[in-house]
Amino acid sequence: MPGNARIERFIAQSELLPTCSVIVHHGGAGTTFGALAHGVPQVIVPQGADNFDNAAMCERAGLAVVLRPDEFSARTVADSMSAVLRAPRFLEAAVRTADEIATMADPAEVATIVRAYHR
Repeated sequence: MPGNARIERFIAQSELLPTCSVIVHHGGAGTTFGALAHGVPQVIVPQGADNFDNAAMCERAGLAVVLRPDEFSARTVADSMSAVLRAPRFLEAAVRTADEIATMADPAEVATIVRAYHR
């Protein structure tokens, strides 16, 4: 195992994502939106379910490179990560998205708004 790697059974995304420069993942909602909220650019390899929709959304927003499953290899992942890390536009788009998310109402605020709306 290389000295710059470590294996953990579990690390909460809220602890891990703030330390990431880029994240490679399958495009599930939890990982996608966690990375969005933390302003982390993404390389997404969608597998099924909502993964393809989430990947397309992030690609359109300019904060992700998407690799289709048939494009997946160690080389394409490494090249995609390098592209994301070299091009500031990916980080800029990710940070803009995180800033927008940070301004959104939290669940308690939404509940108050909904209750007031139905009165």
